[in-house]
Amino acid sequence: MRESLKYLVVGDTIIDEDVYCKAAGLSLESPTLKTTYNMRKVNYGGAANVARHLHNFNRDVTFLTSIGSHNVVILEDKYGIKVENFYQGRPNTKTRYWVTHGDATYKYLQINRVNDEESLAPVVDIDLSVYDIIAIADYRCGFVTDSLVKQCLDAGKITYASSQVSSHPSNYYRYEDFDYIVCNERESKTITKKDNVCITKGSDGCIMNNMDYDPYKVENPVNIIGAGDCFYAALLATGDPDFANMKAAEYVESEVYE
Repeated sequence: MRESLKYLVVGDTIIDEDVYCKAAGLSLESPTLKTTYNMRKVNYGGAANVARHLHNFNRDVTFLTSIGSHNVVILEDKYGIKVENFYQGRPNTKTRYWVTHGDATYKYLQINRVNDEESLAPVVDIDLSVYDIIAIADYRCGFVTDSLVKQCLDAGKITYASSQVSSHPSNYYRYEDFDYIVCNERESKTITKKDNVCITKGSDGCIMNNMDYDPYKVENPVNIIGAGDCFYAALLATGDPDFANMKAAEYVESEVYE
């Protein structure tokens, strides 16, 4: 079992900011929606979500990332995560504006302010030899560089990698030498590595080393956003894809992220 192991989660923190307003009508001068402010919520997503879940599985986890110093205090005090911070110079934020009208709430506008893979990459000076498992959660915001990937490999520890392809071309080639890769079905087609590749299939479970792991039934899905991060953390915590499927299903059915 892995209860006594020391983990290092490496990756981009994305600050999710949600601003909630109430519709108040249209401007007389132009067709501009007028609102009144209700509240603002801030969550820490991206690789921070993986670190949070792993900590909730009672693992000894340190989070290597880039984030403003005041946010480090929040991550450590609110979530109990130890943080090694190498700040890029600006935070990665996604701000969403929600407008309520009657009983319905609509996303009116989203503004992404995230670093890209070519900008502001920090020099990371950290002793990796004290960790047993090093896990990269690459959200493609510039923190995970080729030199940092090499640094993780050179440490000679157990290594995991997962990357967010989405609108980006695949960069899984840089993780072919890692011990384990976690990806979805589409991403798996870009990988030449054959062993220890865990392919997630959403509601159909996952495949690892040519073995199918059945999904757990979800009666009342509440939230699928972040389920992949929960799956990844559960796999890191135990090495067991079946356990990861179970925890992801529990997350989808009952998790309220905060």
